[in-house]
Amino acid sequence: MATFDVAFDQAVAKAAPGVSPSQQRMGAITTPLEEVLHTVEKFDFDATRLVVAASIVGEQYRTLKTNLSRFKEMEGVGTFVFSSSVKEEGKTTVVVNAARAFARDRGVKVAVVDCDFKRPGISAACRVQGKAGIEEVLANLAPLVDCGVYSKRDNFAVFTIKARPGETTELLSPAAVERVIMELESLFDVVLIDTSPVLSTAEPLVLGAHTGGVVLVVKANSTQRESVLYAQGRLEQAGCRLLGLVLNARPSYVPRFWWLRKYDYFQDEYRYKAK
Repeated sequence: MATFDVAFDQAVAKAAPGVSPSQQRMGAITTPLEEVLHTVEKFDFDATRLVVAASIVGEQYRTLKTNLSRFKEMEGVGTFVFSSSVKEEGKTTVVVNAARAFARDRGVKVAVVDCDFKRPGISAACRVQGKAGIEEVLANLAPLVDCGVYSKRDNFAVFTIKARPGETTELLSPAAVERVIMELESLFDVVLIDTSPVLSTAEPLVLGAHTGGVVLVVKANSTQRESVLYAQGRLEQAGCRLLGLVLNARPSYVPRFWWLRKYDYFQDEYRYKAK
């Protein structure tokens, strides 16, 4: 991780002139999030989900960040849902690394929310657990601040699932979803929501209808074209805005940029190796 440390130091130097990276890491600069959320020094990331920021792959996440930031500037909405057509397409990995890309700007407050109630992955990816789970917040059994954990080093907060609920229909009622999202948007500039596959549950449809839009993660040479088209149809039928796609684990011969309507057709290549 030495490469990432160098990149982090450079980012800190630009964001906070006159303050050494070691001071930043030790919490010499406090942020408003530290006053309301449980705070740790840094997340102990699952190495299999981590992308080095200074790599070729890291550049693709910065491109994804730029595209989402442009959408936020144009539309004024900073809450985005990440889903996929089917399971095991790498959406949790994409969400965590996209959050790290946003968080390199120390002035931006970023949150990652786990709403994949069938196969939650954010807690394992960041190796952290809040006092309460987001399912308890949605059920109005716990305040939002009890669920969030903020990392001073990584500069973003995560909201995890503590116990998988048996039924999510009442949990994800429009009123509950709108209440929680409004509270998140009052604290954070960018909110990235990791949710279940579109073809598995209705969770991404409900969440997508109350946010700025949905980013669909597609695994190259794995996901069937018909599954992606069917997922797109379900999202549009539910009133969700499909912002674009992350083409995940793509081989080098796939075109680097595609376009979907007027928004970038997002892409990612976290297993790409330069030759």
